[in-house]
Amino acid sequence: MTARSLRLAASCALAACAGCVSYEPSPLDHRSILGAEQMSRRAAPELGSPDMALATVSEWMATHGPAVRSARAEFEAARARAEVLTPWADPSLQFGPQTAWGGDVGSSRLVTPFAQLSISIPLGDRLAAQDAQNLALAEVARIETVLRLREEYLAVRAAWARLAAARLRQTQLEAWAEVAQASVALTRRQIELGASSALDAGLLELDLARVEVRRLAAELDANRAVGDLAARTGMPLARFDALDEAALPLLPEALPSAAELEHALGSSRPGLIRLRADHALAERDLRLQIARQYPDLKLGPIYTAEAGEQRDQLGLGIGFNVPWFDANRQNIAAAIGERNRTRAAYEAGLRAALAELDQGLREIELTRARRVALEGSVLPAAEANVRLARLQAEAGAVDTLRILEVQRSVQELQVETTAARLAELEAWLGLERALGQPLLPFPGEPAPGHQPSPTGDAAEPIDQDTNRQILDLSSGGAAEESR
Repeated sequence: MTARSLRLAASCALAACAGCVSYEPSPLDHRSILGAEQMSRRAAPELGSPDMALATVSEWMATHGPAVRSARAEFEAARARAEVLTPWADPSLQFGPQTAWGGDVGSSRLVTPFAQLSISIPLGDRLAAQDAQNLALAEVARIETVLRLREEYLAVRAAWARLAAARLRQTQLEAWAEVAQASVALTRRQIELGASSALDAGLLELDLARVEVRRLAAELDANRAVGDLAARTGMPLARFDALDEAALPLLPEALPSAAELEHALGSSRPGLIRLRADHALAERDLRLQIARQYPDLKLGPIYTAEAGEQRDQLGLGIGFNVPWFDANRQNIAAAIGERNRTRAAYEAGLRAALAELDQGLREIELTRARRVALEGSVLPAAEANVRLARLQAEAGAVDTLRILEVQRSVQELQVETTAARLAELEAWLGLERALGQPLLPFPGEPAPGHQPSPTGDAAEPIDQDTNRQILDLSSGGAAEESR
């Protein structure tokens, strides 16, 4: 093997590695990341008035919420892969020495070089199918960013309502405790005068202790809601200290019709959208696996120097794998099975969603009936008893302790009425989760049914075909799924 041949082989090896990317480390520095997060938390805006607070939190969460940032990072990773078109397979280069022996072999050039270059040329649309699959994966990751932001927004609204409700309960229980304390103090004075017994005072003190326990439970609920808000938005807990019952939404007088909700279900419920995304990916994967059954054409020059003779040879190699036995059959069968599975999962998810809607509507009706009964008859009757007791006290017919007992019963009914109102609010929030769309008008929301949108590159589709297949329910694919 000559020195020229060795130099040629070395040059080919160096040229083959010329396009390779070198490794650049990017270490994970905990201290710098912690410092950046602390700066971000300090930069979180003040909430201001209740009419602007939810909009402020929503805008901050869209860029700083941990779950949203995680989904955005997954989208960026998928998009980075989709931006690189699937290349042809790297050429194959083989070279080395060869020798010959026997009676007819001359004494010169007993060891000679050979070299073969092989290039695989795709015959089917495998590369285009792989590019389409990568684009579809990136678009699904982008849609997941949108869905994650919607889910986090609904969760923030629910935590927002729980916090405002807990602080409303705290206020009412504090008023109840004041009445109970006044009753205890009056009973103690009556004991000194011999007009009451220690048992009466003990019962009132027990009632006061129960009220305090309930107030502490409401404070604990408020703290948990604040923690949930801080975790989802990336804002410090102190930002939510001023939030009170003014942030509670108004309960609608009319229920949406079941037909309206069912119509909106397919385009708003994140679980169904994800299942349609799974089906779209299964379709793309099936197309890719079918394209992979067609072999590549292998083409390349072959150079040899005849051993034992002063002669060089140059040829052209042509070949391909004959798809008689494998033909990617297992992967094609698995892709068909996955497509069938996603269709069955979508049908099951749709049935479950319809059941959740029915249950949510019925729960709202039942909780509303309880609230209306308390607000319309029970609480007004108790308040009328307080007014009557005061009139009788002015006439000298009842004593102050009796008035306090009546007033304490009104406070208890007010707390129960608030609990009924909050149960109806929870039913509405449950219906929102089932639908995947806001229904309650919160103070400060831009418009009824407002949905926050991601910013930056995640705001616009990067694969229109996949986007339509997943989100456009008027398309043939959606009609097929509904059948």
